[in-house]
Parts: sequence; structure tokens; C-alpha cells
Amino acid sequence: MSRGRNKLFLFAVAILVGTVILAAASSSIAEEKKYKWVVGLSVADNTVPVEVCRKFAELLDKNSAGRIKLDVFPNGEMGGDIEIGENVQSGTYTFLCNMPSNTTVFVPKGAIFDLCGVFATQAQARAAVDGDFGKLIDKAYQEAGFKILGWADMGFRMLTSNKKIDKLSDMNGLKVRVIENPHHVAFWSAIGANPTPVDWAETYLALQQGTVNACEQPYAFIVSNKLYEVQKYIYKTNHLFQYVQLVMNLKQYNALSDTDRKIVDKSAAEACAYGRPLIGKQTTDAEKFLAQYGTIVADAPKDLMEKISSSAKGYAPKIIKVSGKELYDAYVSSVK
Repeated sequence: MSRGRNKLFLFAVAILVGTVILAAASSSIAEEKKYKWVVGLSVADNTVPVEVCRKFAELLDKNSAGRIKLDVFPNGEMGGDIEIGENVQSGTYTFLCNMPSNTTVFVPKGAIFDLCGVFATQAQARAAVDGDFGKLIDKAYQEAGFKILGWADMGFRMLTSNKKIDKLSDMNGLKVRVIENPHHVAFWSAIGANPTPVDWAETYLALQQGTVNACEQPYAFIVSNKLYEVQKYIYKTNHLFQYVQLVMNLKQYNALSDTDRKIVDKSAAEACAYGRPLIGKQTTDAEKFLAQYGTIVADAPKDLMEKISSSAKGYAPKIIKVSGKELYDAYVSSVK
């Protein structure tokens, strides 16, 4: 090779090496990007969703060596569930952590979570979101601009009331506070009650003033939100399992570098795993507290439980029409 050609060859190699170095440097810079995120929750400070988010924030900070920060705002400081959902869907906020029933307005197929009477145990309910169903419902969420990062839960919902319920007919006309969700309204209407949508932030006052006479929440929420102060009875209906979902805006998730996406996935998985055992202790503590406070906790009347079961089965075709047979079959398969 002549000296001229040799120089050209070395020059080309130098350009190539420089390009590789610049690309590597550019990739490194992209991976070293800093984030300052927020997550808003409508629920009280000492609840599982808030604890999951705080653990998530801690893990993001640790796993990113301080590059990724997450501030947690509970107690409705950043709005109600619908407002938070709208802002996450648009990308104004990055995360939400709440109950699936609150996102049905954005993800219609999420109506599957409104089907009562599906699970008899916590293990069955957790197996559903940890299996094939979890992948299918995530696909539905992605179609609406969300990415599900993980699942925790609050246990089963109970019926609370200011009125003693000895038999099914005692439910007639009972004003039960429900979320703004047509499936919840339809379910309680079928029981004979008068379901009344009330924003969660206004629920305590509505119960106190008699705007509504009853509510339905897991034990831990009943205590953390002091519903026992305005509700005399709690009936063990176990009618609906209360999941908690950690969700991210899909565009922001997809825009992350591979490294940062792995950090988010890992941190979310560990935070949700951390949250699951918490509900067991919170439920036990709540039951003890309620007994000491004097709240009457009782088994639900047999005919009420039978009506809950028949109403849930009767409503299943409407859920299937919205969510699809594939999602429904995957959801209930963990019971078999």
C-alpha cells in the first residue's frame, strides 16, 4: 500500500473510531438523563397505595444512583382519581397508583375488575393478575396510553352501614356510596339498594350528614379514613377484591433508555412485592381496632350473600360484552 493510500486508510479508521466513540458517548449521556417525577393519590397517607409509591420512589433513587426522583402526594393533593387518570393519560403526570375501577373510564375493558363474586381467596385474585390475564389486561391499557408496572392489593371490600341488616330486604332503598362507575351502580341496584356516586374526598361528610347511609371498602380503608366514626355496622360481604395498580404513561415509558426502563420495571416489581404483605398486617390491625372502638362487625345475612352471588353471575354477560370473552376466561381461570 502506498504512503498516500495508507494515510487515507488511517484517516478513514480514525473517523470510524471517532464515530463509535461519539455514539457511545451519546448513548451514555442518554442513559445518564435525570428525571423528576411525581405521583398523586386520592387515598389517605397511611394506606398500601401510598406505601407502595414511597417504596417505589426509594428504589428508583437507589437503582438509578440518584438520577431518578419521585415525589409522592397523597390525600388528593393533586386531584381526584379521574383527574389524575386524565393527566397521566395526557402525559402531564407520569404515574398513577389506584384501584382499577377508577380507570375504567379510560380503559373500558377494565370493567372486568368490576365483576363481583369472582374470587373466594386472596391467592386466587393474585394469581389472576400474575398470570396470562395480567399480560392481556396490560395490552388493553397500552391501547389507551398506559403501561401497567405492577399489582398490589387492599384485600376484599366489605359493606358498611348505619342501618342494621338482618336480611336481604333490609337493603331495599339503602343509599350506598359508590364510585362513578356504571357497573358498580348496576350491581348494587340489582341487590335492591340505591347506589349513589359520591367523590371519595366527600364520602366521610356524606355519611356523616346522611346523604348516603352505607359504603363499601376494605378493612384498612375503613380505618385509615375513619369511616367507623360515621358507620355503626360492617358486614363481611367480601363481594369484590380490591386491586391496586401502579401505572405509567406509555409514551414516557417507551421513551426511556433500555437502562432506565429496566430500572423502572425492577423498582416497580419490588415496590409492589413489598406492598402485598402490608395488607395482611393492616387488615389484622384494623379488625382489632374496630373491635376496640365498638364497631359491630358481623357476617352478612345468608340471603344477602346468595343475592350477591346470583347478581354477579347475572351481570357477567354484560362484563363479557365490554371486556371480551378472552379476558373474562383468563380472569376467572385462577379459580378453577
